[in-house]
Amino acid sequence: MAGTMQRYDELYLFRRGRTFYFRFRIPQQFVEVLGVHEIRRSLRTSDPKLARRRCRRLSVALSKLITWLESMAGPTKSETVRIARQYLERELKANEVGTITPFEDDHHAAKYQVDTWNNRHQTLQESIGNIDYDDWLKKLAVKIFADEGFDITQDEQALNQACHYLLRAQAEEARIMVARFKGDLPDAIVKDAAFIRGEHGSIGSDMGDPVSKIVEKYIAAKSGKVWSHKTLLDNQRVLGWFKDLLSEDKEIGNVSFEDVRDFRDALVELPRNLKKISKFKGLRIADAIAVGKDDQKISSKTAQKYFQLLRAFFSWCAENNYLHEVPAPKLKIVHSANPADARHPYSVGQLETLLTSPLYVGHRKSSRHKSGEF
Repeated sequence: MAGTMQRYDELYLFRRGRTFYFRFRIPQQFVEVLGVHEIRRSLRTSDPKLARRRCRRLSVALSKLITWLESMAGPTKSETVRIARQYLERELKANEVGTITPFEDDHHAAKYQVDTWNNRHQTLQESIGNIDYDDWLKKLAVKIFADEGFDITQDEQALNQACHYLLRAQAEEARIMVARFKGDLPDAIVKDAAFIRGEHGSIGSDMGDPVSKIVEKYIAAKSGKVWSHKTLLDNQRVLGWFKDLLSEDKEIGNVSFEDVRDFRDALVELPRNLKKISKFKGLRIADAIAVGKDDQKISSKTAQKYFQLLRAFFSWCAENNYLHEVPAPKLKIVHSANPADARHPYSVGQLETLLTSPLYVGHRKSSRHKSGEF
């Protein structure tokens, strides 16, 4: 049947109407490199045998390309952080002996160690701020990441990212060593948000700024410089809803997949004209949804726009090291509206009026709204 799509047992092969097509979905990590989410091509045949042969040739060629890209790909940000965290843990363990308690019998030795590590900490912090990566650090990064199966020698971006997190690991090590030699055990724990392990390996719940504080920083960084007044109001509204929906003002690093999913689900249930109808005034978002359960909802297009504003906030947080990575990156709102239903077609009478107007049949030179010769 014309217009329908039929799948065949051959992977990547399907038929639309009488013609066979090839479709190959690009792995997510290579979408940005290749610029497409999938490759779809007509095989220009209705013969199943010929279609299968052509499909196999294309799939083999593209599989080889993906394999080559995988061999050339550098580490992701999460992999880089993981490797730097492991490096920090190894260094702390190697320096653990003799530093859990201070030198009780030799205060001069203890003070020397404190001063030495404190100076190192300050130097490393300056290097991080100045993005100053010396040759020794780069060689260290290359070796550490090579041991993990990554060749970053020719990937400047991956090398710089590796150096950045290794510097942060070294700075955190120096800070902890200062606390150890001072005997300040409560402070001798990892506090850099990128390296904190919680119960399930995530950022610890006792660290990081609360969402409300990061939202304030985000709005301050964008308002008056990047955003228009309307964009500012939209972001304040959406981020206010998100904070309102959280059970508590949790640390930004503890925002979970479930938090983002619940917000997405709330958006599609949001009553239209929430700010204009008096019965919703002063209500929390969950209460407004309950009160307006029978009211008309916002369009899926509007919900998508609001959800993208939250995503933009999370992306900014990741770029500025408030987040290890964007939570729930694959969640989306499905736009179910049919574009053909968005606007009714012209009636016959409207078309006649339009096509017999002076614009189409000719008009006077001095007056376009009056008929006349072209």
